[in-house]
Amino acid sequence: MKNTKTIIIVFLVLISELIIAQQYLGSCTIEHPEGWSPYNFSTKWKSETKKHKSLYRNLCFDIKFDENCKYILENPCTDGEQTRKQKVMKLCTDQDLERTNSLRIGWYYAPPPKDKIVLSFYAHINFTPGKDDGVGREHAVLNVQIDANELVHVKMAIGKKGMFMSANNEAVLVSRDIFSWSPEGETTYVRANSYFEYKNANCNFHGAPQDMDFYISNAYVDDPDFSWEKTICNYTAENLTFMNTVFSYQNQGLHTYFAGNNIYCTAKSPSAVNTGYPYDPPFTVLDPAFTGIDVYFFAGNSIILDKGFHAKAGSHFHARIEDVQEPVYPVVTNGPDVLAPTICYTVKNTDGFNFYLYADPEHQKWITGGT
Repeated sequence: MKNTKTIIIVFLVLISELIIAQQYLGSCTIEHPEGWSPYNFSTKWKSETKKHKSLYRNLCFDIKFDENCKYILENPCTDGEQTRKQKVMKLCTDQDLERTNSLRIGWYYAPPPKDKIVLSFYAHINFTPGKDDGVGREHAVLNVQIDANELVHVKMAIGKKGMFMSANNEAVLVSRDIFSWSPEGETTYVRANSYFEYKNANCNFHGAPQDMDFYISNAYVDDPDFSWEKTICNYTAENLTFMNTVFSYQNQGLHTYFAGNNIYCTAKSPSAVNTGYPYDPPFTVLDPAFTGIDVYFFAGNSIILDKGFHAKAGSHFHARIEDVQEPVYPVVTNGPDVLAPTICYTVKNTDGFNFYLYADPEHQKWITGGT
């Protein structure tokens, strides 16, 4: 009886925290008017999703771009170059003019013969507005090219231990201590906004050259099924890119990453980044710290270790090219539709699993699951 009571108490704590954390933001259209550079559409999301003392936040949504986003951004100051500072949607810490950590989708239009909208990871890290202009930005192009009005699913997370973004099945992962992030957590929020910048013939900055619309749907914040620890230590994607990463976290077992196609280290950052580490960007470092560390890369096609990759003495690195299959995760069946004193499961493919219980935000019914 004593053990049963203990389990019930733990479940109630999990229920309480997860129900409060998970939010369904819904859908919106971001209308970016001609001539505007930054455009903030949703102050409602900002006020609703602000949360104090959060160690990390995660956000997922679907997005598509209208035909007016297909604009060739030639830079008149540099022949053959495009201006590529366009951004949309934002997951960030409170802007207190002392520091800014924020993550957003970057994009630009690639003209024919590609005729595609190219998506990218774009972050401001340890960045002080007005003081560190040009420093603290990190950028990596995702292997995602879409058509106008084509829907793409995006996931992103930002926190004390790093950053993550995926679009469809392409991902960028930054695993390291964000030293400006308070160990007690940060005030963070979601904002539906867009930023657009281009230069005219006189090299002066102007806003959007025409009206542009972005369609956001099925937006959720703080999904309890998102595991930050699992993402930074064990992740699977079709293509996976590491950027300015330090593998050093202890007591988390093997760091194992799978890619059906390619794993790439390290992505080039467009400017010097104040990371708090004694490494010049770009870098991917295996730091054994006190107990050693094991990192495994499995990829179906290629594993590219570029300049900046370094395995320190005492660490263990393994790279294998082989057919990659999606890892087997627990299958949970026979979950109840309503909350009951006794909850029974049929669990396959595992000897143990974590238990989560939370409310579906749209229908307000109890859902159960295991990971």
